[in-house]
Amino acid sequence: MHNKTFTFLPLTLLLAAVTPIYAAPTAVSNQQNIAGTKIATTQPVVAYFNTSEQDFNYSNTPVKGGFYRVLLGRDDNGHFLIQDLFTDSGNKHTDPYWIIDPEGLNYFDLDFVNGPIQGYYATGKIAFKGTFKNGSYISSFDSFYPSGELANRYAPAEKGRFHEEYFYKNGQKAAVIDYENYDISKQEVWDNQGKKVSDENTQQTILDEINNQLALDQ
Repeated sequence: MHNKTFTFLPLTLLLAAVTPIYAAPTAVSNQQNIAGTKIATTQPVVAYFNTSEQDFNYSNTPVKGGFYRVLLGRDDNGHFLIQDLFTDSGNKHTDPYWIIDPEGLNYFDLDFVNGPIQGYYATGKIAFKGTFKNGSYISSFDSFYPSGELANRYAPAEKGRFHEEYFYKNGQKAAVIDYENYDISKQEVWDNQGKKVSDENTQQTILDEINNQLALDQ
């Protein structure tokens, strides 16, 4: 799930001095089969989402290989506690997390997240984790290979600036990218032998190969 994660959408940095308090998550109930698809029926299903090949777009109906979202509750501020699950298995794609606006119920991105969020592959291994304040990063956002190793770390540095790192599965650094006003200001890339790569096409190929391994619907 990430616009960074999911589609690497830039978010405006907003730091707050007050530490927010989040309600305890509510477990999703047992699954039932509806029209041949496992769906949690005792919690309201508020959205369905397509696969990564369709950019996780909203769907009115369940999508094989996609995801669905259940509403677990609301707080006094009008925030929504939700959880995303895999359509095919009913297994959790995320732990319960908060969004700040009803518009966010229909979007599979990070713009509306408030508080911690952690996601999983279908195998149950962690896929990503981070913490947000009203849709803005207040911690690094980490993405992991399906085998569990850290693949990418995207972190706020200061206003309008972000720092991103890519890693190979063996922990060796693959790339360092700095952003200023959400545009790349510096980029360094290394091959899996540790040799610095200067050709821009080769650099992009290396980054694409890593990102392709992080598809959330696997």
